[in-house]
Formats: sequence, C-alpha cells, structure tokens
Amino acid sequence: MYRHLLLGVLLWLGGRIAQSPTAARELSRPDKPYALTCIGNDTDLKINYFVKWGEGEWQRVSVAPQKWMWHTWTYKTEGQSPELLIRFDADLTPGQTWIVAPLEKYASPSRGQAGDCEKFGRRYQFKRTTKDLLELISLD
Repeated sequence: MYRHLLLGVLLWLGGRIAQSPTAARELSRPDKPYALTCIGNDTDLKINYFVKWGEGEWQRVSVAPQKWMWHTWTYKTEGQSPELLIRFDADLTPGQTWIVAPLEKYASPSRGQAGDCEKFGRRYQFKRTTKDLLELISLD
C-alpha cells in the first residue's frame, strides 16, 4: 500500500519538476542561440535515463556519479524549442517505477561544455531519497 502511495507522490512530483513559478523563461537572442538543460548526478551510482525533444525518439543517456550531462537544442525559430521530456526509473531495486516529466531549458550562448551548466543551463539533479528511491530535483 505504501509503495503505491509513494508512487503516486513521485508521479505527482515528477509532473511538477519543471513547473517552478520562479523559473526564468526560455528567451533566445542572437547571442544565445541554444536551449540548454543540464542533468547532474549527486549519487554514487551511474544513472541511466532517457530524453526526448518534441516528437523525436527517446535517446538513452548515462550520467556518471558527481558529473553533469547537458542537453541542447539549436533554435531554428527565435525563442522556440520543442518540449524536452525526461524518463527515468526511480526504483533502484529490480522493480521499476518510471517517471516521465517535462524539463525547462534556458537560452544559452553555448551548446554545452564543462562549466556551462552552472553558468547558463537550467539545472536538475538526481538524488537518492532513500536507499532504494531516486528523485530528480530542480536546482534553479
């Protein structure tokens, strides 16, 4: 029973990850031609997850412990990029608890390289909530 309740809470939180009222909007300018979202890993495990831009295919990604992965989109139309979705298994046991959530992105002058996440990217980070559960939190 508690596992189902926890799953419901995780799903609710997963849907609210990118809905922070204080988050900056994605506004491109000629000096910021990219949308940038960064996923960090604050655990001691390699985390596998999937991302998808708009109607594109899900892409499998891994982020090493204490590292960052960046996801960028080159603007074709000023200030517009497709929705960015993340999908990950929040259950660290052999069971599965899949979370799918939209992610916000920030306009950036760079496609993403070391140091850009802290300077320009919309940042999210994987953390362990308990021994067996993983969550994705917003840092901005």
